[in-house]
Amino acid sequence: MARKRSEPYITIAIVPHDGGVVRSLRLRRRTYDALRAAVGLVLVALLWLSNSYVTALHRQALLSGRLALQLDRYATLERAYIDEQSNFEALMAEAAGIQQELQRLAVASAELREMLARADAVPPPALPPVRQVAQGDRPTGQGGPLSAPDVIPIVAAALRYADDRIQAYDDHFKALRSRTLEFVRMRAHTPSIWPTEGWLSSGYGPRTHPITGQSDYHYGVDIAGMVGTPIRAAADGQVVSAGRRSGYGLTIVIDHGYGRQTLYGHLSRIQVKVGQRVTKGQVIGAMGSTGLSTGPHLHYEVRVNGRPVNPLNYLP
Repeated sequence: MARKRSEPYITIAIVPHDGGVVRSLRLRRRTYDALRAAVGLVLVALLWLSNSYVTALHRQALLSGRLALQLDRYATLERAYIDEQSNFEALMAEAAGIQQELQRLAVASAELREMLARADAVPPPALPPVRQVAQGDRPTGQGGPLSAPDVIPIVAAALRYADDRIQAYDDHFKALRSRTLEFVRMRAHTPSIWPTEGWLSSGYGPRTHPITGQSDYHYGVDIAGMVGTPIRAAADGQVVSAGRRSGYGLTIVIDHGYGRQTLYGHLSRIQVKVGQRVTKGQVIGAMGSTGLSTGPHLHYEVRVNGRPVNPLNYLP
């Protein structure tokens, strides 16, 4: 009997670089040929896909460049068209807008000056009002709208006038803003509210001292009430004294700047510290009857440049 012919094999040896165990892979010849053909097809497909991808990227870059050039040309043509067709209308609209803004600034300026005047502040000099262009000053076309030669001088004159006025109003408003901010700060630092609730039990000026019975001059006002009634700062400022003071008992003194100070005496409790900044209406202590006192009340003084003045002149 003839021996059956054996199928040829291919052995692939795997030799490690570190001298390890040599391994071998035994494949039938037909399997090896099939694997080699498959790998070749995969490599060919990858090369084809890579070439197609590079070609597509190159084509996309070319198209993007052409599109950018077309968009740039279109934008240039569009700008030229807009400039050609809408130049006069845009200029007229700009001039009208500037004129309206100037009028608004003039009204705002007048309001600020009136506010400062009511507050006994000296406002800066007034600017002349914005001139209104009369209809008769505008040349009209014959039988239709204004032509380009008629419009250009009007717009040019309006813009020149507006430019001059805007600069003047800008300088004017800087001065007004500075004065207004200073006025607002001064008002916040002016003792202009009642420092507590209660009733006026003693006014400012000559009186008979309630304890000694002798003639005396009262350098503040007394506001009687209940023990513990909140005492509030009459204006923004900084606490310069907070503690016990001879006949005043527990006392707080606040410096408000501009030469003004306020004093709060006979307190039952102090709720601020020396150096602390306070705001108008902030609670700083509580009403009491410490020091020389016949009952719970607040002794309240206003001093200007170190000299007591009548607090009622500052109260509403």
